[in-house]
Amino acid sequence: MIDNNTLDYFRNWFKDYASSWSHKGEHALDAFSLKISHTSRVCDEIKCISESLGLSECEKNLSECVALFHDIARFEQYFKYGT
Repeated sequence: MIDNNTLDYFRNWFKDYASSWSHKGEHALDAFSLKISHTSRVCDEIKCISESLGLSECEKNLSECVALFHDIARFEQYFKYGT
């Protein structure tokens, strides 16, 4: 079960994780910012979708967690491969 406290924990974890890549080099800063913005937009969209579907609070929170982490590996991928 994903309650509001757990969701807040994951939001903060993502923020810290994403911020940790900012020191990886100036050339990558724009790419990492783009990935953070993309994730934020996906989270906003999933909130709208889950609300329109009438999901329970737990289901909404789970949906947002999925949106939050759907591209998490892309940070390392960009750092390693530039793609």
